Amino acid sequence: MSKSDATSNSYIVRIDDKEYFMKQLNPELKDDINYRLTYRKEFEVGQHISSEYIVKYKAIGENDEDMYILMEYVKGLTIDEKLTTTPDYFAGEGNFEKLFVQLLRGLKALHAANVVYLDLKPENVMLTQANNDVKIIDLGFCLAGTDGYTAGTNRCFAAPELSNRNLLEVDARTDIYSLGLLMLEPIVKIPFDDFTESIPAFICIIMMPLTYSISNGILLGMISYVLINLICGNFKRITPTMYILATLFILKYIFI
Repeated sequence: MSKSDATSNSYIVRIDDKEYFMKQLNPELKDDINYRLTYRKEFEVGQHISSEYIVKYKAIGENDEDMYILMEYVKGLTIDEKLTTTPDYFAGEGNFEKLFVQLLRGLKALHAANVVYLDLKPENVMLTQANNDVKIIDLGFCLAGTDGYTAGTNRCFAAPELSNRNLLEVDARTDIYSLGLLMLEPIVKIPFDDFTESIPAFICIIMMPLTYSISNGILLGMISYVLINLICGNFKRITPTMYILATLFILKYIFI
């Protein structure tokens, strides 16, 4: 299987009976020093980032005629593919919150390493086949450390400073802005005709900016989900873990 875009060709390759994802620089760009430096930067960043939510980089190959990066093969679907094949997935219990939290953890690992991702979009976030866990892929556009060069960005999810190519104003907040836009994609799949689902989702979304805290928004959304479904008699929707967490969080807000 292979895919191509303006700068790279991508393949699934088998080495020593193990599958890897290979990203190869297009032949017509092999003499472009900026793209070669971008490939090297992507590999160096990926090799040193340790997070279960970011794809693992394995090797880089380079000569006068070719350049490629080898990384782990993630078996699963991108967010846009998931929305196409399973449109109601993010309406399921905890799936939206799980995506949000894991994306934040992946971005936190990048930011802790002095890296700004700059290319957050549905095509660059995969959900694993085994457990629908997040894997952020393709670090090609990232801004890393003292390297002030980025090959570009995506327009649909870019923060204003990135759209204007004002790289001096780019920082971790640039990724958070893109994350907010990205999280609007699954929201359209929430069944707003079912208020036991839509009201907690609305509370979660609106309380994040009002409390200046993403975690508070998620906690209040979960508490409201438990309470509303209890009132409506939807006891089977609420797991024992959700009962325990909701109780602990209510106590936290009362006593702390």
